[in-house]
Amino acid sequence: MTTSMAVRRRAVRGALSAMFALIATCWITTPADAAKRDNKALDDETLGYIESNTLAIFYHELGHALIDVLNIPIYGQEEDAADVLSVVLFDEIYEKEDSDLIAYDAALSMLIDAEWNDDGGEAPFWDVHGLDLQRFYTLICLHYGGSPETRENFRVDFELPDERAAGCADERALAESSWGGILDEIENEATGSAKFKFVREHEPGTEAQSYMLEILQDEVTHWNTFVHLPEIVTVSFVLCDEVNAFYDPELKAILICAEYADYLVEQYRE
Repeated sequence: MTTSMAVRRRAVRGALSAMFALIATCWITTPADAAKRDNKALDDETLGYIESNTLAIFYHELGHALIDVLNIPIYGQEEDAADVLSVVLFDEIYEKEDSDLIAYDAALSMLIDAEWNDDGGEAPFWDVHGLDLQRFYTLICLHYGGSPETRENFRVDFELPDERAAGCADERALAESSWGGILDEIENEATGSAKFKFVREHEPGTEAQSYMLEILQDEVTHWNTFVHLPEIVTVSFVLCDEVNAFYDPELKAILICAEYADYLVEQYRE
């Protein structure tokens, strides 16, 4: 399933320790304050961050769509299963350098979410999603476990404890065996003849939104070169009045909110 369609390359950002020091303190501005800034032209680093996280978001929602249309039995939280697929696809689709870049950026986004969504220390234990920091460490573990011999710096940078790291190769092997058969199934014509359908319901109002739209269109085009589904799944770029992305089982649709693109810009600027 690996293709030559590489993510736009850029230098891996350093100073991860500085990032951890920063989130240990209060942010100087809030997301709402930052949103008032002028929409400056975005540099390659910011565009790269948008790209990585757009892919991670799309692959997560893709997991929900496949679970639904293929009637995949899930033991445990469906959100966890979708997170696992997202990380597995980093390596399935991209070369190592690009996969590492996506994982770094996706991990940083989860880390910032953990700080911004703290809500005064009252964690949303009731939510169907795992806590942001739990999802963060699972991403680190699964990506590290895919190649422990070459990703030790990744583990160290994000301070994954030795106790968890010791079992990450096994966690990754289980993830690959669980999702590997599903990915093989959707490449089999016997599964069906339906494809993904891309729908632009919102015209981009910012450079970030335009870039996210471009990435999603490219992804749908790429997946449709090999995917076979029992029914059409729509991928819609929409305006939601909130930062969100979700799968609607009634509509058989992945909805990516345009607001998410601008939110990623503010994350990266922080």
